[in-house]
Amino acid sequence: MAPGIPVIIIDSDPVSRKNIEGFLKSVSEIVVTGTAGDYATGHDLVVKSRPMVVIIELDTDPAKALDTMGRMLRHMPNLIIIAASVDSSSERILSAMRGGASEFLLRPVEAKDLFNSMKKVCRIMVPKPLPSAEENGKVITCFSPKGGMGNTTVATNLAVTLYQATGKPVVLVDLDLEGGDASMFLNLKTRYTISDVTANIARLDRAFLEGVLSKHSSGIFLLAEPQRVEEAEDITASQVREVLDLLKMMFAYIVVDTEIGYGDRNLAAFDSSDLILVTGVLSLPAIKNIQKSLEVFERLRYGTEKVKLIINRYLKKGEISIEDAERTMNHKIFRSIPNDYNDVMMSINRGTPLTLLAPGSEISHTFTDLAKAAREYLRDTAKNRPEMFAS
Repeated sequence: MAPGIPVIIIDSDPVSRKNIEGFLKSVSEIVVTGTAGDYATGHDLVVKSRPMVVIIELDTDPAKALDTMGRMLRHMPNLIIIAASVDSSSERILSAMRGGASEFLLRPVEAKDLFNSMKKVCRIMVPKPLPSAEENGKVITCFSPKGGMGNTTVATNLAVTLYQATGKPVVLVDLDLEGGDASMFLNLKTRYTISDVTANIARLDRAFLEGVLSKHSSGIFLLAEPQRVEEAEDITASQVREVLDLLKMMFAYIVVDTEIGYGDRNLAAFDSSDLILVTGVLSLPAIKNIQKSLEVFERLRYGTEKVKLIINRYLKKGEISIEDAERTMNHKIFRSIPNDYNDVMMSINRGTPLTLLAPGSEISHTFTDLAKAAREYLRDTAKNRPEMFAS
């Protein structure tokens, strides 16, 4: 056999089969070792010749195609499968990925899409340079050391105002895996969740992730919390890192709403973050918990600049002032969000972000200002980064 990546094509349409074969034959690193017009013949051919890659169409009989993929993978666990279909719906893409496909192509297959998929699945042989730091999106993680502080309100409204201010792609990730409700705050009925992503982490790519995300009417996207509490147990810190790394190549801003505590998954989000917003209120217990969080972040060597404090439900004539809190915590407060109970509760109950529900309100203007301050911090940090490394 001539040297190269061995590929088998399974496609019931002879024209499509011939076109794909013609595309691949133009690449010297690829060798088409066989073609088949039906799933049974294709399966036998794969088992006999043991290729590296199989391209299989799903349209003739999707259920039989998925069964064939499963049987081929039982014989060859390392086989790379590229599925192709005229149906590019999220349901079809997700079923293909769950069935073992590493890539998904729209039929009729275009040469450019096929070559891009081959480059991805054979990336060891065709290395792809990593994007520069300037091309990566920025991760803003919203964290609260105790529940009930309004962390999800901060995260959802920050994501929306970032998109409104910049027009750049923004995704909200609900990493509160057992108690998350970002989908409710946005009144989104999500078909897929982060569990669907992490369950297919070995086959994760941009096309798959795009099919799982839900888009909100405001323009932002949501990677939703699991639908069942037990699904959270199987999600690992390394999977969180991998998902965030891919999102950074797709979105300008990634806003993460975390669970309470300092478990491995939260630490993975903190490590991936360009900015950490810690939300609390001006009460003695809340200030005590914020102090403990700052000590944790100090031990993690994040630096005081990366961690910013947000005071929620702020009352100007409250018993504890901003200045008192700053002296006690020895840390500047980045922004305060006014106590607007009626608008916030209406926003939550209706699933409508504040800047859409009450655009002229003081609290909406506060979130717009928070988004601006976050962008300015991230921009200034990016400017200073080369000098920091140089020193």
